[in-house]
Amino acid sequence: MSLDNNNLSEEQSLHNIYLSALRRNKTRVAIHLQKGIKLCGEIEGYDAHIIALKDHEKTQIVFKHAISTIVPDDIYG
Repeated sequence: MSLDNNNLSEEQSLHNIYLSALRRNKTRVAIHLQKGIKLCGEIEGYDAHIIALKDHEKTQIVFKHAISTIVPDDIYG
């Protein structure tokens, strides 16, 4: 995967490629919010403004502007 953003259209921006791979592979992720809160789960879906994060049977909506980082949760493991 190239990190050259000049060749990526808006539809294929780097964050969309990353989120799509995490969702498609059902990778458990840790989403760290700017306020220091850590949320864990699988990415169920996303759009330009939100990420739907599912943990067990509950789905929560996380606004992208509140996110600091998204990492695969298994790196803490």
